[in-house]
Amino acid sequence: MNGDGAIDCVMRARPDLFVPLAALLDTNTDRTVPEFLETLATQEPESFSVLMQVVAGAYYLDDGVRKTIGYNGQRAIPLSDIALASPAFEGHTTRKHQRFRSI
Repeated sequence: MNGDGAIDCVMRARPDLFVPLAALLDTNTDRTVPEFLETLATQEPESFSVLMQVVAGAYYLDDGVRKTIGYNGQRAIPLSDIALASPAFEGHTTRKHQRFRSI
C-alpha cells in the first residue's frame, strides 16, 4: 500500500476505532497541531490513544516503511523451523526435530 487508503484499511481492521476517531476529527480547534496533540495527550488520553493507534497502523501499512524496516508481511513459519533456528532450543531438540533438519 502506498499510503493512499491506509486509514481506510486501518478502519476495516479496527472498526471499533471509527466512532472515536470521527468524534476526535470533528473537534474544532484553533490550536496548532503540537498544542492540540499535547492537550489531547494530557487531557484526553483515550482519544490520544485512538489517534496514535490509527496513525501507527497506517504508517506500518505503507510499502515504503515496510521495505525500509525489512518487513515483507505475515507468513506462516512452522514451529519446528523456529525451534531449530533459535539458540534457546539448542540441545533440546528431540529425534522428531532432528528429522526436520534433514528435510
